[in-house]
Parts: sequence; structure tokens; C-alpha cells
Amino acid sequence: MKNWKYILSGITLCSLISLPVFAQRYHTSPVGSKGFPDYLGDYEALVRYSYGCKYDREGFERLFQLDTVSWEEMREHYDRYVDAVPSANIYAGKDSVGGIWSMLMVRSPLERAPLKEARAARGIWLYPPLQLVEIQNPEGQKDEKLFDRLLKKVPNKSAYKNIYRKEYSKQIYPQWYDGPLTLLNNPLYYMGFIVSGEPFFFYFNHGRPEYITEITCDPDFYSSLSIIFDGTWASGISDGMYQFSMAASSSLQGNPGPKAVRFTWMLTIDTQGKQDAVLLSPKNPDRETESAFHRLQSFVRNLRAGMFQVLYTSDGRILPGRYIKALYDERGWWFEDFLPSK
Repeated sequence: MKNWKYILSGITLCSLISLPVFAQRYHTSPVGSKGFPDYLGDYEALVRYSYGCKYDREGFERLFQLDTVSWEEMREHYDRYVDAVPSANIYAGKDSVGGIWSMLMVRSPLERAPLKEARAARGIWLYPPLQLVEIQNPEGQKDEKLFDRLLKKVPNKSAYKNIYRKEYSKQIYPQWYDGPLTLLNNPLYYMGFIVSGEPFFFYFNHGRPEYITEITCDPDFYSSLSIIFDGTWASGISDGMYQFSMAASSSLQGNPGPKAVRFTWMLTIDTQGKQDAVLLSPKNPDRETESAFHRLQSFVRNLRAGMFQVLYTSDGRILPGRYIKALYDERGWWFEDFLPSK
């Protein structure tokens, strides 16, 4: 009986010693909030997310000639496209990769094709390996004659087996192409941009890929907490915004006032991965809106770097931010991203 008393006393003492330490770690949660029901689980999830999203962004920008959209241009796009109806065909005017993929090519290998007439055409490709299976004219019509003429120009020797023989009896490997090539998987329309959070990067030498990599990181930490069994890189954004809303509501407790506050803001990401908030609308906010936004801005600035990731545009640039709607009332905060969750 005495042994049990000693054991219980030891457990109690250890609990009292560890409680302040745990409370301190809990308070300095790297996600900027102490409102999570399971801090240890969320911390481990953050570590996995940060490790999975770590890459040499500067190296990518140099190797693949990536420029960055300025925050001022992002603001201008909001003013111009917030109420615009997106194009029905997101692939219009761009080469695409079909088969098991839904990819858009940032730059077409056809631009350097050995047949001059093919350089302005649109290509339909398959991957893997990268192979041209159809050429379309600028009006979007299939041009078999042009395809056959290009086929005669290109020696079609390859070690790859044609696994698409049933669908396409002829294929052309881009053996003339040298340099970087970027493919955007499952691209989406986003405030006048066409973007993807899942780019594939190739570097070709005499038509053969010497370097291939892809970024398969979720667009933000909160989206990574969603359980998606069958979807795209953007499928978890809606659930992620819910998680983000709960984190803000937990950290920014206070009296919202007698009426709900609504505004639209832009989450920006700098080259170090740090986040900030920029108010987009209303252009002339009242006192309640200004107060709510500044509190949100403080919360966003205190988030750990790398909580949100950049996106990649169809013109070969980095989009360093997100467009988000905000609602603040007695229930707390609610966020909704303009990016469709598909």
C-alpha cells in the first residue's frame, strides 16, 4: 500500500513539474494560436508540413527563369477581376498534357520546333515520357497534315515504349528542345491569373529530361490538416480556411461590436516565407473595419514563416499571396478564399 502512495506522489510531482513547461510550449505554438485541442499533434503536423514544403526557391527561380508577381500587380488584379467571369476553357492558347494528367504548359517546346509552321501551333502532349500526340491550329482545330510534316522532320527514335498506342498511333518526342520547361497540374482561374500549387519542373538537354522535380506541397498548413482521399492540390482549401478561421478566432478573442464586419484582404508571402495582410476592400473602411483588420494583421504577422505557400502562374511567374474574404462577428472570424476548391 505504501508503494502505491509513493508511485502516486511521484506521478503527481512529475505532473506539476511538467505542466508549466507544457503550458509555455503550448502558449508559443508555432501556428500562432493556443486554441488547438491537441497541441502535440498539431506541432508534429506542422513539422511534417514544413519539411515537405522545404525547397530552394531561389535556385528554382534561377534555373527555371521564374519572375515574381508584385503585390501591387496583385492588388490591381483584384480591382480588375474581382467580379469578372472566368474563361470557360482554362487551357485556351496553351499547350496541355492529357492522359492521366490535366496539365498546362507554361512554355511550349513547339516554339523552337524545327518546322517553322509548327511554332505557332498548340500542342497536345502526354506524359510520361513527354510526347506530342496532336497539333491544333490557332482556332483549336486538329491539324493532322502539320503533325505529319513535323514528324518527318524529327527522328523518332526513342528508348521509351509507346504505352498510349491504342489511343495514339503516332507520337513525336521533343528531341530538338533544350532548356527549362514548367507544367502546371490541375490549373485554376484565380483573380485574373491561372495558377497551380503543383508545378512540375523539367530541364531538357537535346530533347531528353536531365532534371525532373515537382512540388506536391499543400497550399497552406491548414489545408494539409484536411483528409482528402481523391482530389487535387486545391481540394483542401475550403476546409483549410475553416481551420484558419478557428485559429484566428481563438487568438483574437474580444468584443466585435454590435454589427458584423466584412472586408476582403490579401495575404502576402515574402521571400523568407513570412506572411502579412493587406486590406483590399472597402477602400474607405470605417473605424470598426480598420480595428478588426489591424487585429487580423497582427495575427497574420505573428504566424510562423512558411505557413502559406506561393502559387505558380501560367506565364511562368510566382504568385506570392492569396485573396481572402473575412467576416467578423460575435461568433468569431470566418475566412473564405477566392480560389475554388476543386
